[in-house]
Amino acid sequence: VPIDCSRYQRTKDPRKIACPRIYEPVCGTNGVTYANECVLCEAILNGATIDLAHTGKCKEKVVIDCSRYQRTKDPRKIACPRIYAPVCGTNGVTYDNECMLCAEILKGATIGLAHKGKCMVKVMDDCAEYPKPQKGKQFACTMIYRPVCGTNGITYSNKCNFCQLPQGNNNMLLDHY
Repeated sequence: VPIDCSRYQRTKDPRKIACPRIYEPVCGTNGVTYANECVLCEAILNGATIDLAHTGKCKEKVVIDCSRYQRTKDPRKIACPRIYAPVCGTNGVTYDNECMLCAEILKGATIGLAHKGKCMVKVMDDCAEYPKPQKGKQFACTMIYRPVCGTNGITYSNKCNFCQLPQGNNNMLLDHY
């Protein structure tokens, strides 16, 4: 989720921001928990190519043991089986199996194992096709049942009903269809 870092006051040091000492943890897309959004902005200011993943602490990374996979003559490569047992990396990419994830790690990628199974695809909400919700008023939606799930964990009967909510046009995302 892109964040607006321009609202935070910079100090005399161009690499620093005057951040409040309030602990409201946020998770960066790099899997690091920051004390608050301002501290995340300071990391971005210092060259980190990250965004806000979500509010709250990041989930702990699952430890992965890549030493159990056989290396090739090139020490930066491993021989992976062609077994399809998908795993999700902390970078949001689905790998065919744990060994394929380890192969990326050996190439120098700073990623870990998020969980077994495919990564959930975060689909950016696009409510532009619907009118903006007016305070206290709703627009007409079809009754077609095509459920979508919001990042708030709530399932909506269809995308139109999701977009009815004020947060559907702001920071909320469709998690999956």
